[in-house]
Amino acid sequence: IFFIGQPYNEFFDEFNPDKFEKKLIALGVNIYIKHPREMIELAHIHDVSTDEIFELYLEKFFEKNSEKSIKIYSYFSSVMFNLSCINGIELVCLKNNELYEKYNSLYELMPELGIDIEDDDILPMHSQV
Repeated sequence: IFFIGQPYNEFFDEFNPDKFEKKLIALGVNIYIKHPREMIELAHIHDVSTDEIFELYLEKFFEKNSEKSIKIYSYFSSVMFNLSCINGIELVCLKNNELYEKYNSLYELMPELGIDIEDDDILPMHSQV
């Protein structure tokens, strides 16, 4: 299970890296793909920094792991839209109230492209619980 990272400090008013990593573990994420502008460090999940776009990284992964099913989580990375036309990949975008208020038009488009949406308000990203 992949998670496509983003520069969270640009999207969230507050961001708690420890809670975020707990969320990734709860989702069963094995590989975290860092965004080039992202500075987060994860202690318990394998993270990958690559100079190539994720779509090319994933193509190489498929070549070596053709028997594995692929599930990819993100918030609203453009990668999700690019991969939505490829069969055999389960795409899930996480949605919380803070992001939905800012980017509701993107979230409205996702189901039309076969991208599932999961509510993310159970474990807020901000530091207040």
